[in-house]
Amino acid sequence: MNSGFRKSKANISDVKSRLILAQIPAQFVETVLEIHQRYHDLVHKLFREEKHFIAALDKACSAIVNSSEPKRPCRAAELVSLTT
Repeated sequence: MNSGFRKSKANISDVKSRLILAQIPAQFVETVLEIHQRYHDLVHKLFREEKHFIAALDKACSAIVNSSEPKRPCRAAELVSLTT
């Protein structure tokens, strides 16, 4: 994993932590979608939608959304359900 990707993942995790702590469901969902779109556009421009890069982006975003702190349930699904 390159350092730029690790830094991006850390930034996304930091945003996720702050939004979950603040319990702002709509902003959490919008931020995750915005980050995914930004990096999807980057993959589209630089790598011509190479399927391995798209899969890596989706996997990274899924890991961030589904991650949770030790011994605490993942709250992302709850936050998404609150936005509907």
